[in-house]
Amino acid sequence: MRSREMEQCQQKLVEIQAISESTGQEVQLSELARKLGAARFSRRGAFNAAGPELIDNIHDALRTKSMISMCKTANRNLWIAFVAAIAAALSAGAAWIAVYRGH
Repeated sequence: MRSREMEQCQQKLVEIQAISESTGQEVQLSELARKLGAARFSRRGAFNAAGPELIDNIHDALRTKSMISMCKTANRNLWIAFVAAIAAALSAGAAWIAVYRGH
């Protein structure tokens, strides 16, 4: 899930929390939880989590997806930095060769 999609889900969660009607809120929370792959059961073992617990589960799913996204970005940037370090080492070696031959 991209960061823009995660931000949209977070915004949707804020909008859902603003709904005063509890029935409509529960349905939309359950729908959002299903979209995110969040647990829809309570920690006490009941299948249907209540509103606050479902909100916590959605937040947990968003945090998990955010951490996965950050790890992927860090992994990609590690390889970019590795290639840049090799290029810098080759450049430094070439500079030393140029200085050595210049004398």
